[in-house]
Amino acid sequence: MSRPQLYLIDANAFCYRAYYALKGLATSYGQPTNAIFGFINFLNKILKQNKPEYLGVCFDVSRDTFRQRKFPEYKMQRPPMPEGLITQIPVIKQIIQAYGIVLYEKAGFEADDLIASLVKKARQNDLDVTIISPDKDILQLVNEHTVVFSPYKDKGTIYDSEGVQGRFAIKPSQMIDFISLAGDAADNIPPVKGIGEKTAIRLIQDFDSIDGILANLEKIKPQRLQQALRENIEKISLNRSIVKLKEDIKLEFDLDKLKLKDPDNSALYKIFRQLEFRSLLRALSCEDNPARIAISTQGEGFAAGMNRVKGLCEFRDIKELILIYGNEQLAFFAVKEKIFAELGDGDFTDQARDILNNPKIKKIGHNLKELKIRLARRKARLEGLYFDT
Repeated sequence: MSRPQLYLIDANAFCYRAYYALKGLATSYGQPTNAIFGFINFLNKILKQNKPEYLGVCFDVSRDTFRQRKFPEYKMQRPPMPEGLITQIPVIKQIIQAYGIVLYEKAGFEADDLIASLVKKARQNDLDVTIISPDKDILQLVNEHTVVFSPYKDKGTIYDSEGVQGRFAIKPSQMIDFISLAGDAADNIPPVKGIGEKTAIRLIQDFDSIDGILANLEKIKPQRLQQALRENIEKISLNRSIVKLKEDIKLEFDLDKLKLKDPDNSALYKIFRQLEFRSLLRALSCEDNPARIAISTQGEGFAAGMNRVKGLCEFRDIKELILIYGNEQLAFFAVKEKIFAELGDGDFTDQARDILNNPKIKKIGHNLKELKIRLARRKARLEGLYFDT
């Protein structure tokens, strides 16, 4: 019997990649959108291809973590997050929540630590886990119930226990000791002097672990390698404490919340519209997405699932309306209340003008410029109109 599967995404890695891979994307008012657009496409691809039952997304909060306090040089070589990316991260988080996906972040810890703690909780709840991350240090979590998927290079690479051994010639559980000896340039973790990847792998293969290596120093040849290890015992210990991911962070682990739900397409529509993502708007499929509602002269044909009302009095206390104009018809939709009304071109009543002029009613819509022109030609009083377009 197959076990339920939890997917965990290291979000920061993919936000950075999208930011640098897609150049020049921005709204007409100057908001950068390259990281947002790239991350959405990445997320949609995961949802479509992998169809996860449970899903969580993890973020770094800042660089101020327990690792920097232990080793100030940790990741020091990396430049600060670009301003253009900083402005996009809150929007990406907003979109993730609109998708109905649980978001994890905690001050003092990296996304990898959150993933490690969630993996431990998943194992305790008899779940299999797929971690989506390009990072090498995350491979320490791989076992018979946990794999890492790196989506880069063609169709991506899945690292199970055999995959890790095929790539590094050691077991996943030995990755901590391997990086502690060989270092990791990406995180500015220095190697033991004179030890590269091949030497580190050979030592671990021969003695199983750092503890085994240090217990058998007299057997290690050549002499300079033995001496380097003797002189760097504290450094190796520090590296291990930095490389090992935290598995005891207190995080909420609620399977009901982690279970993937239908996205809030109404919220996504507003965000995508504000960001001018026309292709993503067209891709949304929901009854409250004006971009997918076909205006027709068949009356109720374009408002399936909603109740048609004859007058517009029902809309006076509504706080938010969707307006659609086309084929010489204006339709008013109150999505949450599931009601709509429509007016013909020659039927713009005083009630309609009151609603259109009421600044307390937020309005979004489709084809509103044409509507404005049409009303102007009919000498409608447009000066006070409020449209959230």
